[in-house]
Amino acid sequence: MLDKVRKPTKTRSFKKYFYVFLFAIIISTFIFMGSGSGPLGGGAAGGVAAVVNDKIITYKEFSRAYRNQEQNILDQAKNLPDALRKQYTRGLAQRVLEQMVQLELAKQLAVKSGISVSSAEIRDQISSMPTFQENGRFQTSRYQQLLTANKISTAEFEDSIRGSIAFDRFRKVFADSLKVTSEDVELENYAKSQKLNVDFLEVSRQALKKAIQVSASEQNEFAGKNAEEIKQYYDSNSAEFTSKDKVKVSHILIKTKSQSEADYKEALDKTLKVRSEITETNFAEMAKKYSEDTGSKVKGGDLGEVDEDVSFVPPFKEAVFSLPVGKLSDPVKTNFGYHIIKVMDKKSGGTEPLDKVKGQIAKKLIINKKVEKDLASLSSKEEGFNNTALEDVKKRYGLKWQNTGAFSVEQSAIPKLGSTEKFWQTLSDLKVNESKMVETDGKYYIVKLKEMNFEKVASADSKSDQGLMERLSQYRSGDAVQSWVDNKSKSARIKRNIDPSRYQ
Repeated sequence: MLDKVRKPTKTRSFKKYFYVFLFAIIISTFIFMGSGSGPLGGGAAGGVAAVVNDKIITYKEFSRAYRNQEQNILDQAKNLPDALRKQYTRGLAQRVLEQMVQLELAKQLAVKSGISVSSAEIRDQISSMPTFQENGRFQTSRYQQLLTANKISTAEFEDSIRGSIAFDRFRKVFADSLKVTSEDVELENYAKSQKLNVDFLEVSRQALKKAIQVSASEQNEFAGKNAEEIKQYYDSNSAEFTSKDKVKVSHILIKTKSQSEADYKEALDKTLKVRSEITETNFAEMAKKYSEDTGSKVKGGDLGEVDEDVSFVPPFKEAVFSLPVGKLSDPVKTNFGYHIIKVMDKKSGGTEPLDKVKGQIAKKLIINKKVEKDLASLSSKEEGFNNTALEDVKKRYGLKWQNTGAFSVEQSAIPKLGSTEKFWQTLSDLKVNESKMVETDGKYYIVKLKEMNFEKVASADSKSDQGLMERLSQYRSGDAVQSWVDNKSKSARIKRNIDPSRYQ
């Protein structure tokens, strides 16, 4: 039942329909933000991003669309932490290019279907756009100025408007043939009113491995019986037992007020004075007194133990790895100011011999085998999981049930579980108090549908339901057009030239 009432709404949360992104892409492609090249500008701006049946989508068009969609997303997520904001733009380049490709194909197909667009219609569409208006009236000078500033030709812009009008008209053909009834609206309202509450148990390999204790005698017994397996692991994972040369380093920083020669001279004079006061035993004391690096100052200038992969600025890094232990550096100039560096200790790297790490390997293999055995025990073809084994795993590893709290089936993400489609599919098959196991992202989850409640279903006679009826019509026609374009794209000549990894 959940699946039936959720499908009309759930899919829209995950899928970008043609009717939604049609004008968004056009406006995003031609939105006017000035003539700066932005992060995607440069020498490639005149290249080809994609070709659809001999029609070129230029790199300039793609760059503009990407830049503006990225900015829109970041603006909407401006109050979120940086790490979370970046998640919203991950894969954006590929999505933008694919939308532009499909939109171009859709416009071509719409024109081929016999739909024509007159010059008057294009003119009316452009003149109604607020971007080109002043005091509510279209201004030709503003229109030309904005196109020129953004390096968009009149023909290029008007051709895009022609395609969008043709496509929108063609979409309406689908909308007219897919009428929405009051029963459809009631079903939609019914889906909106549905609230779920889910209990779940997370069983991850990482959590299980941390909970397992292995005795020394168990390690020794395993190592004695499985010497060949241990050697194979050692040979296949040599990097795990190889360390790099390491340096324990401290420093004192005297900052420069600016990048001017005079300010660097002032910082150097102060640095030389501080250096003259340092003895073999008072470096930490001097760092606490004089250093302007607040992070290491309180620790006596200690920067910890580092290897060659450390991200120090080049002059500083070069001095760190060239100094002998205990010797002070001359003042080292960086864009922060001047540093006095002292290497406190050095450790040579290398690969540990098998005899030294075989106990460590034995422990890891024992843990891995136990975890895989316990995870395998959870599976059951009949129930989706073995309840008896689950209770045993829960007890031995101290696992606890968690609860999502009540949530709507209209939400794109399930609280504490996320938006993974596997969870929605699993819940669609469950009745209240039924459980099932889900494996995703290297973890196992036992999900139990705790509650399913419904609020009062609204009448289909209200004004808001009329708006809902219109939106449902758009959704359905968008679905139909999407399927139509997907089918036609199989025989279209499409070439994409953008590497999405560049924009991650």
